[in-house]
Amino acid sequence: MSLTTALFLGGRSTRMGRDKALLEIDGQPLWWRQWRKLRALQPSRMLLSARAGQDVPVPPPPARVVRDAPAEIGPLGGLIACLEVIQLDGPDARLLVLGVDLPQMPAALLQDLVFAADAAGGAVVRNGEGHEPLAAVYPAAVLEIARRRARLGHHSLQGLVRDALERGLLDEVTLRGLGDWPIEVFANLNTPEDVARLAGGGG
Repeated sequence: MSLTTALFLGGRSTRMGRDKALLEIDGQPLWWRQWRKLRALQPSRMLLSARAGQDVPVPPPPARVVRDAPAEIGPLGGLIACLEVIQLDGPDARLLVLGVDLPQMPAALLQDLVFAADAAGGAVVRNGEGHEPLAAVYPAAVLEIARRRARLGHHSLQGLVRDALERGLLDEVTLRGLGDWPIEVFANLNTPEDVARLAGGGG
């Protein structure tokens, strides 16, 4: 299996008031904290997914920055652009995505997701009534679904995940099934108060 990882930086951070990727947690920029987790998986390729025109940190080589395409449709544009990168890697190509604003996501859980993706091609965690599309593994074949949804103006990643599950391209897993991980691993950083809580309580 060819594994590419993509760290998604493209959110506009409206509620945060500044770029989340550059926030410092325990003395480290948030993007670097997440990047190290992905690097620990020893992928064949590493990507930084960013909005068009977004100022981004310079990743260590041979990583590359991939801009949303189409632009201005949220993370779906980033997913399409990153899936296009892996198209020539063969039918077993996989893309592991991680949102920059999931600072409590352990590298070990990401590895568990990669293992869970082997059979169906991809894996996504079900969390209550929805799924966690920005800590998931996608096979290259999801690109067709993503492009179709973009053409139709359907930009929700939740909808894309449902379509991919119906096509058998993703395997739905649970935190308990992956090793009884706590729900806090999916805690988002959206506001300065979230950052203060994380700094005060670790994570």
